[in-house]
Amino acid sequence: MTWGVTAGALDTGASAERARVASRAVRTGSGDDVDLVAELRDEVARHLPDDVAVRPAPDGFAVGYPEPLVMRRAGTRSATCLWADVACDAATMTYMITDVVTAGDISVVGGLGVSTSLFRGRVVGDRSVREYGPLPDGTRGPLREQVHSPRVLHALVREAATALGWQERQPTSAVVGKVVGIGTAALVVVAGLVVGVLALAGRLG
Repeated sequence: MTWGVTAGALDTGASAERARVASRAVRTGSGDDVDLVAELRDEVARHLPDDVAVRPAPDGFAVGYPEPLVMRRAGTRSATCLWADVACDAATMTYMITDVVTAGDISVVGGLGVSTSLFRGRVVGDRSVREYGPLPDGTRGPLREQVHSPRVLHALVREAATALGWQERQPTSAVVGKVVGIGTAALVVVAGLVVGVLALAGRLG
């Protein structure tokens, strides 16, 4: 059996497909054009917990924890920040989540110091810090617990995206297995900072 397709038919089909994809970048309803990325971002923002925020990011937006997770150990303090970047392709209505962890020492004047590290990829596992102090009954105990959970951030994005008809694309890091636990990532970064400080002080080699 021989299959024959004319060049004209191919051109017509390709043109129609390009027009269909381009038209999906903006949805029209009630006479107003709707920005699909803004629509997705706003849908995510409507369901945020109190400790989570949305901010602009390249190719889309990011959802994460604006308050750093502060860890105290051996007289030093370090902090980690967790955000999930959401890169959106409105033409195909697909998105990709990339976790971003920033970690570093806390300077004496507050905030992250100049020695910071950045991890981009896929993070698994929650990281939490408990604050202890005097309780109303005079005893000491936990006052509050702060949690950074990539699972929560991913669920916020995926539930909103599914409701609006978006599909997720997996990042390369997830495909090849570049997945780390946020606790492990933070410990590795802090260890790297210590090595850097010792090297600058001439105490290595």
